Amino acid sequence: MEVNEKLKQLRNEKGWTQEQLAEKLFVSRTAVSKWESGRGYPNIESLKSISRLYGVSIDDLLSNEELLIVAETETQGDRLSMLNLMYASLDILLFLGMFLPLYGQNGQTVGTVIHMVSLVQYQNPMTSKGLISFSVFLIMGILGLLELIIYFLKKHSFMKQGKIVSLSIHALAILLFSQAHIPYATAYLFMLFIIKIALLLKTNTT
Repeated sequence: MEVNEKLKQLRNEKGWTQEQLAEKLFVSRTAVSKWESGRGYPNIESLKSISRLYGVSIDDLLSNEELLIVAETETQGDRLSMLNLMYASLDILLFLGMFLPLYGQNGQTVGTVIHMVSLVQYQNPMTSKGLISFSVFLIMGILGLLELIIYFLKKHSFMKQGKIVSLSIHALAILLFSQAHIPYATAYLFMLFIIKIALLLKTNTT
């Protein structure tokens, strides 16, 4: 008997609906429906809960081959989750750019060396450079926070959309910074942009 049939049989023996089982396992009804239709397997934690709930061993529920599939899926899910967290963290890191000494302060030099200050220390924050920088870092910081919220809510489809929006704004920001002749900030943005691309490529191969 296939695992989906076993799960459906065990539930019916208890006289529970999919909604009732979902509540007992702290999962969605959609997840239970997916398991029972053979479109997916419970993760390790759900399998442990099912095992305790029905008083059967995991070995009775899954064959060795199915256990390997579950373990592999779990590993891929954990890796994808970590990559998503790293991606969101990069946008938070971008926000911190306004506190890094990336701007040459006008009229302040020591010999031939330009005195570098952070955006919050910049003498003329209302200049085009200051406004562009502040807007970009603020937007990326907000995006990073939203991505973290989406990550903890496990809304993977929204995470994909957030990455596309984040990457698009990031690319536009690099263009704006280069046109505004802010070399160090441009380099900082470009470095993080390359890391984002690497994470996206890694995500697509996971």
